[in-house]
This record gives sequence, structure tokens and C-alpha cells, in this order.
Amino acid sequence: MASAKAPQGDLSSSSSSTGVKHDSEYSDTRTRAWMTVAGGFLVQFVGIGSFNGFGVYEDFYKRRYLPDESSSVISWIGSAQWTLLLALGILSGPLMDKGYFRHLMIASTLLYALSSFMLSLAKENHYYQIFLSQGVGMGLAMGLTWAPSMAAAGAHFRRRRALAMGIVCSGSGISGLVQTIMINQLLNSSIGFPNATRITASMNTALLIVANFLMTMPSGSNMKRTELPPYKKRAVILSFFREAPYVLITVGQILLGIGIAFPVIYIQLLSTSKGLPSTFSFYSLSIVNGASVVGRLVPPFFADRFGSFNIILPGIFVLSISVFAFLGVKTVAGVAIAGALYGFFSGTFFTLCTPVLASLAKHDSEVGARVGVSTSFIAIAYLGGPPISGALLGSNFNWTPPILFSGICSMAGACCYLSARVLVHRERRRILRGQDDDEVKVRTPSELDRAIENEKGSRKEDDIDTMTEVARDWTVDASSPTLSTP
Repeated sequence: MASAKAPQGDLSSSSSSTGVKHDSEYSDTRTRAWMTVAGGFLVQFVGIGSFNGFGVYEDFYKRRYLPDESSSVISWIGSAQWTLLLALGILSGPLMDKGYFRHLMIASTLLYALSSFMLSLAKENHYYQIFLSQGVGMGLAMGLTWAPSMAAAGAHFRRRRALAMGIVCSGSGISGLVQTIMINQLLNSSIGFPNATRITASMNTALLIVANFLMTMPSGSNMKRTELPPYKKRAVILSFFREAPYVLITVGQILLGIGIAFPVIYIQLLSTSKGLPSTFSFYSLSIVNGASVVGRLVPPFFADRFGSFNIILPGIFVLSISVFAFLGVKTVAGVAIAGALYGFFSGTFFTLCTPVLASLAKHDSEVGARVGVSTSFIAIAYLGGPPISGALLGSNFNWTPPILFSGICSMAGACCYLSARVLVHRERRRILRGQDDDEVKVRTPSELDRAIENEKGSRKEDDIDTMTEVARDWTVDASSPTLSTP
């Protein structure tokens, strides 16, 4: 089916029109691919890492800097930051696909520097100053680059994409480990909140500047400079929501977001309120983030072999169970074990949810849009989840209602992912049945995933006319009973 000679400009060719030789595993050169992974790691270190450390701020604000505000009100700062970070994906993803990746990176760096240094000027008991700088400003800044940093790293790889994204995502886990300890030490030292914030802001701004120099998009991927394939004209955002798996995954992410946001924000406060030693409570969030690093690196290694969907499913069910486990924690060992389990499998979820969404794309040019649009809906979860948990917690620190609420939402989200996997598996069996009906009957889900990826990879080597036929082959028919929205 593949033509003997790849067309000029085809990213699967062994060399580009510029004469730069490309490795078969990469869309561009090996060096540019791994430099982009390193840059994406730094973006995640600054962006998601800042939110992963918000549990430290929640505890500090409640005890010392905003003592007159309730836990629920204070949690709106973190919720706004996380919501804006994810919600902007609906804009940043498509803008990246249109060639504005560099503009997004520069704007994000400038806005983050402004907002983080303005936070250092916020006065004690002035809630609105902290909310605007930390919640709104830093949330907007990181929202410009969170989804594009993941998609850019994935766009450089034809193989080992999940591993590359796992390395990028591990930046947030390592940041949560490093920054939570650093922020705890700084905030509880004699230098005070303003200087502690300036130190953190200086470090993170410098890391974003380095990321700007490291990250690139694959040559030939700038959609402003290349002609869009016919399929792209039909791949409008609204068409994504005619696909039941995409809808189920999006709903599942919303429910999981509501549930799993609880521990990362409240675990340090939970440890303190249960009378555990402060020397342990200050490091409880670091245990979560340390385990998250392992969860972001190990499962993606297997996901490239067995399929992202097949690895993420058991992970999110165990993740949901770990949220319920906080009901019984009363000791240092209990908090440490529940936190480690939660951290490991939350890292797995956050790393593999993007490759799962990317696997539903019918053309590389829509990966950014699919990831950005879906992740933006998680903003609903993080806007309402932590404040609802804080309201259920109350002033008496009754931990049972918020833990039950979070656990039930997490389990419901995991069931949505399972339903989506069943539909995807059924559709892929139907596609392969047209090639070899006998062979399809004995294939496992992971074998089907690899067969589909091989089929898509071989089709990318065809000429432009054949690519158009492939796009039509992979176009979802809205009338299909398998993929129509329930």
C-alpha cells in the first residue's frame, strides 16, 4: 500500500527537504526531540508543581496568613489556579496546532514572572491580593503552556511517545517533592512570606526561560506554513463530541478530577488536625509527590508496549480505592501508606491520560486540539471539587464526608474510562475484521492497539492522495451505533 518513495515534506521520510536526516523513531532529529522533552519537563516542574505544592500554602494560610478565612474559601485560590491552567487548553491547544507555540511560551513566561512577584507583595489578611496573583495570574500563565508542552513532546515521537510524555509529566512530581519541602522550610523560617515567595518566583522564572530555548515543534509541523490535509477541514472541535469514547473519557476526567484533588490539597491539614507530629505533617505532601514521580515514569514504560488504555485502567481503579483509604488513617504509617498509593497512581493517571486522548486522534494535526479541549473540561472539576470538600469538612474537621464524596466521584470516573475502553476495543475489532476476520478473533486488546498503531504508521508513508483516503477511512461516522453519543 505504501508508495516506494515518500513525498517531499512527509514527516515519515528519512530526510526532510532541508537535508537534515531524521531517525525513524522521531518526527524531527533525535536532539530536538529530547531537548523538547527536557523543556517540557521544566514547564511541568513550574506549572503543575506549583499546584502540587498548594497544600503547603493551604496549611500556611489557614494557620498564619489568612486565619480569618475558612478552609473552603482558601481552597478557591488553588482551585482557580488549577482551573485556569486546564481551561486555557481549549485555546492553547488549537493555537499550538496553528503554529503559535513559540508565542504561547513567551507570553506564559512573562505573565508568570509578573504574577509570582506580585504575590510577594500581597499583605497579610488581604485575601483578594493573593487570589488575584496566585489564583488568577499564575493560573493563566501556566494555562498557556501546560497542554502544548505535553503535545509538543509527543509530536516529536513516533515510538515511545508514552515514555516521553511520562518523562515530561515527571517534572510536576519532582517539583512537588522539591518545592513542597523548599516552600515549607522558607515559609516557616525567619525570612517571611514576601522573601520566601521571591526566592521561589526567581527560580521558577529562570526555569521557564531555559524551557523557551529548549522546546521546539517538529520541522514541517507548523500548520500556518503547510497546507492542511482534507481531513483537517472536517476535524472541527464539535465533531470530537460525536465520539462516545471521547465523551466518556472527558466525563471520566471531570469526575476523577473532583475526587483526586482532595488529598493533594488537604493531606497536610489532615495530618496536622489528627495530631500527628509536625515534623511528619510538613513532609506528608512530599511523600505524595515523591511516589507520583515513580508513577509517572514506570507505567509509561509498559504503556508503550501494552497500550496506554490497558495500563491506565487498573491504575485509576486503585487510585479511587486509595482515596477511600484515607477514611481509616490515624497514624503516621497510615497517612504515609495511603499517601504513597495515592501519589503513585495519580502520577500514572496524569501521565497517561494525554496519550489515551492522543490515541483517539485520526490525524497528528488534531492531537493538540483533542488534548486541549478535553483537559479544559477538567477545569470544572478543580473549580468546584476542593471548595466542596472544604465545605463538607467544616470548621470541626469532620473528614468522613469529604473523603466519601471524593472517593465516589473517583470511582465513577474510573467506570467511565472502562466504558470508553470497551467501545474503543469493539470499534477496533470491527476495523480489523475487514482485513482478516479470523485473526481478529484471537487478538488481545494490547495486540489490537499495536496493530492499529502499525496500520496508522504505515499509512503515513503514503502519498498525499493516499493520505486523504486514510483520513476518510478513519473519519468517524456520526450515524455509527458504536461511536454515537449515548
